[in-house]
Amino acid sequence: MKNPWDIRPASSHGDFDDKGLFESIGRALSEWENIENSCAELFAVFVLTPYRNSQQAPAIRAYGSVVSFRGRCDMLRAASAAYFHAREDKKSKFEERLDSLIGECLEFSNRRNEIAHGRVVMLHLENKEIDEPLKPLGFYILPSFYNPKKYKMDQTITYQYVSNDAIYYRQEFTKLHLRLEGLRADLIAETPQTLQ
Repeated sequence: MKNPWDIRPASSHGDFDDKGLFESIGRALSEWENIENSCAELFAVFVLTPYRNSQQAPAIRAYGSVVSFRGRCDMLRAASAAYFHAREDKKSKFEERLDSLIGECLEFSNRRNEIAHGRVVMLHLENKEIDEPLKPLGFYILPSFYNPKKYKMDQTITYQYVSNDAIYYRQEFTKLHLRLEGLRADLIAETPQTLQ
């Protein structure tokens, strides 16, 4: 893997207990929501929403009404462009950092979607040469059959995750969330009179 958001190589053995796999899925998705919240709170900074009231702010409610994550990232970029245009002194200090974080968010959103829209399946090892019962390989998160981008016509699949993969992505989501929060804190520290 070159990048932390790349699809992890398939494990030769799945989880023997699906409960652990379901738990790791839930924890990863819950951590992703922290990223979503951080992006919403960054948006609040860029539209000059008072920090103490950002959860009920009209701008945040509007931000949350956009259905796709990519669309919300586009809103974040547009709001930040106007914010930095009025504050040229902060542009070079924060704009590149924000662009990098949004890029990472978009890359990791693909992994989030695979975890959220995958299905937990028990795989078996088939030996066509011997007439024996199928050997269980364990539980995996696999793409659904109806997803042509992830489940190809030749029956190859683009991802095959186990609980360790979901745990890995959850940890990466946590790191990204903390970097987003760090950027937001730095922005607020630079303009305390407007945002407090």
